[in-house]
Amino acid sequence: MQTLTDHELIQAAQTGHAEGYTLLVRRYEQRLFRSMTRIVGSPEDAEDICQEAFTRAWRALPSFRGESQFYSWVFRIALNLLHSMKRRRKVAQSLDAMRESMGDDLEDTHPESDPTYSLGVVDQQRMVQGALASMEEVFRTVLVLTDLEELSYEEIAKIVDCPVGTVRSRIHRARQELRLRLERQLKQEQRAC
Repeated sequence: MQTLTDHELIQAAQTGHAEGYTLLVRRYEQRLFRSMTRIVGSPEDAEDICQEAFTRAWRALPSFRGESQFYSWVFRIALNLLHSMKRRRKVAQSLDAMRESMGDDLEDTHPESDPTYSLGVVDQQRMVQGALASMEEVFRTVLVLTDLEELSYEEIAKIVDCPVGTVRSRIHRARQELRLRLERQLKQEQRAC
């Protein structure tokens, strides 16, 4: 069953062969995780989103019509979950701010605070991830989908639910913005040395 196409695996899963869906998950779980990590910035959050996205896709599989690729479909589910998570976090952040103003000490969860964190190995990744994280989500998402996932403009348009021309425009703006942010970071680091 390993060499079957996505369409064949989906058909098998829709007819009661759960192994078909398991193979689909194995085929795409790392790819989706990497993309979500780049968009969200947190491997833990990305893992939660991916698990929930595949669970929801499994539940909705009987209604999957095949109008898009399976990966595009599950990516869209993950993106919707991300938006929901961000809405929930706004409430949690306001509670955290209230706790902080009352004197509660919050644990520093940034990877840089871990003494075993190897800055030399991940310095460039940190810069790029920082630049990506500081960008608006719409630009960060299209960059991940086009440059890292290597999806076509048409596939991206379906995932983000906008016209292909808008996708092209967002990608162009996102690349320009990323380049400018990285140039600024490099200049700041050079001044600091």
